[in-house]
Amino acid sequence: MLPPEIGDKYHDFSGVNSNGEFMKISDIKGKYILLKFTGSGCGACVKSIPELRRVYEKYHKSLEIVDFYSDVSVYDWLKHVEKEKIPWLTLCNGRGMYSNTWENYGIKGIPTFCLINKKGIIIQKWIGYE
Repeated sequence: MLPPEIGDKYHDFSGVNSNGEFMKISDIKGKYILLKFTGSGCGACVKSIPELRRVYEKYHKSLEIVDFYSDVSVYDWLKHVEKEKIPWLTLCNGRGMYSNTWENYGIKGIPTFCLINKKGIIIQKWIGYE
């Protein structure tokens, strides 16, 4: 499977949210999705949280932010989400960067962002946060 690029349909994947519920990205309907591949120990990822919080507060009715964590420790992931008080959707599968999801998206570094429109098409993709 080739990593999706701008103009391609996103690759669906699943994970467990911070409430312990299993879900797929395709469960999100009628919203744009800002998908962020991230990790609890990533400095740039943590730096992005205040700006993402402002984006979330302003656009949460039409935009779903989804963090997919590279952590293999569910404890580290949940501790990070609680510490940072992240209000948007966070997912982890306990395999993180060793999962098929990271391979399917061709993730080379974190944070990596993919903006997906309501039709499931990737309209923007970038690596890093400054």
